[in-house]
Amino acid sequence: MVALGERHSDTIQTATRTTKTLVLFDFDGTLTAKETLPEFIAYVYQGSKKYIKALLFLPFWLLHRLGFISHQQSKRQLVKLYLANKPADWLEDVSIHFTYEKLPELLKTNALERLEWHLSQGHEVVVVSASMSLWLKEWCEQRHIRLIATELEVKNGFYTGRLATKSCTGKEKVRRIKSTLPLQEYSYIYAYGDSKGDKAMLDLANEKYYKYF
Repeated sequence: MVALGERHSDTIQTATRTTKTLVLFDFDGTLTAKETLPEFIAYVYQGSKKYIKALLFLPFWLLHRLGFISHQQSKRQLVKLYLANKPADWLEDVSIHFTYEKLPELLKTNALERLEWHLSQGHEVVVVSASMSLWLKEWCEQRHIRLIATELEVKNGFYTGRLATKSCTGKEKVRRIKSTLPLQEYSYIYAYGDSKGDKAMLDLANEKYYKYF
């Protein structure tokens, strides 16, 4: 087992093309330098309406800062405030533009290089994120990468602002991974994360990297 966050050049070759290898990447803070939810909302909203809604979100931000609600709870309120009642077709089209126009500047070059290295080795790479699949799925599909993420609820062609799944963080990441992937079929597992919400996922791995990039 490699120490968390330790850089190395020899053990990275432990899993070869002859083994079935799984690579689990967190997204926000691991592959990106910033959290993507606020960036996506800023991309969706232009002008004064964005700031009016920011004022409505302020009480929840203060509750989070004071420790009365969790980060995930504040994120759910942010999603509800900004994304509720948006037409699904329109918002999904915006998310594709976000993928090409905004997301590239948020990515960490060295993290992306590591991900591409794993792909070049024939490893199966999976992004496992607490962020929403809405703005991650196009990026993953471009690279033929499987995505496990938080899903938003859609009813009658509109996003409701509610979650369709539990937030994909902590133990929920592990539950989703185990329900989606046949872990017993992999002879070697890598995992990369940057927060306490990733630590349960990291414990699944033969090699785990915490705040590596």
